Amino acid sequence: MIDRKKDKLIHAMAFFVKKTRHCHKLKLFKLLYFLDFEHFRQTGRNVTGLQYFAWRMGPVPTKLYKEMKNPDMLKNLFDFTPQSSIDSDFTNDKAIKILPKVKFDEDFFSKREMEIMNRLMEIYKDTLSRDMTTVSHDIGSPWDRVYRQENKEGDRIPYEYILDDSTDSVSKEEAEEIDREDKEMERMFG
Repeated sequence: MIDRKKDKLIHAMAFFVKKTRHCHKLKLFKLLYFLDFEHFRQTGRNVTGLQYFAWRMGPVPTKLYKEMKNPDMLKNLFDFTPQSSIDSDFTNDKAIKILPKVKFDEDFFSKREMEIMNRLMEIYKDTLSRDMTTVSHDIGSPWDRVYRQENKEGDRIPYEYILDDSTDSVSKEEAEEIDREDKEMERMFG
């Protein structure tokens, strides 16, 4: 189950890097965040297995952030090339150009996951990461709730914060039941 999430992360990264322009580190983080949280809102499950944290400049998957700085797991799958310019989105951090060495394979994804990915690609195809910040920082967004409302900079952003009363959103109770079932399946089958 965990390996499936890893495969989905790798191929989602390859998809967004290849299908959108200006897809450096921050834009990729935002696209993965939008993918995971929208899918969770609809199904009670994320896509990539990443956990996001409320940093000053937005939601950051810290494990992936650290991996990009010193690639180990992903070094055979992507080239991470620090650019000469400082990434204005991360203080004192150089921008990182990402080039996939793997060919995107949509067979890792469900129809719903592909629909969300394609919709995000269409919306943000030519958008710069700094222009996506207003969306990820919207009032009432999961990041806003942790960072501004709860004043918990650096804390994990709970996926449950994306759930709402719309007809295409699972309820908190449904999400909790799905989580219990997933944990039981993982316990039983590894």
